Amino acid sequence: VFDKIGYFDESFDACEDVEFNHRVREAGIKSILSPLLKIYYYPRENLSGLWKQMRRYGRGRFNFSAKYRIFSPIQWFAGAAVAGLLVGIILSIFSPVICWLTTLVVVGYLILVSAFSVQLFRQKKELGLLLYGPSIFAAIHFGLGVGFIEGLVGRIVLLRR
Repeated sequence: VFDKIGYFDESFDACEDVEFNHRVREAGIKSILSPLLKIYYYPRENLSGLWKQMRRYGRGRFNFSAKYRIFSPIQWFAGAAVAGLLVGIILSIFSPVICWLTTLVVVGYLILVSAFSVQLFRQKKELGLLLYGPSIFAAIHFGLGVGFIEGLVGRIVLLRR
């Protein structure tokens, strides 16, 4: 595989596996997962670590999209949601209607992540999912969005030089 498509792109700080797997698919090579393999994953120990990880992933996703000129709504959604929320907050200063709509979006988001946290708690019976689930979801979603925007802004700045 490495002889055919090359190694991991070391210019990526994150999502180098996504970029590599993209080239594997483009070359028509099938990836196979074996149930005999053991994979160990060590989650971040706190929200700050998760936030930093998700920001890196967001920048990596942007870099992947930019490298291959792929516009996937899923890839861009987190960045667009964060940008939209920021615009909504800023415009709320000038318009009560926009303030109301922005508040409605935020409350809707909180209800949604709380509902998913309750659902996870019911499945796993772990109290931490109920207590910290909304914060974890927010760190993931907003971290990805902020990172994606950072990648976009970084690319714009580089293009201006």
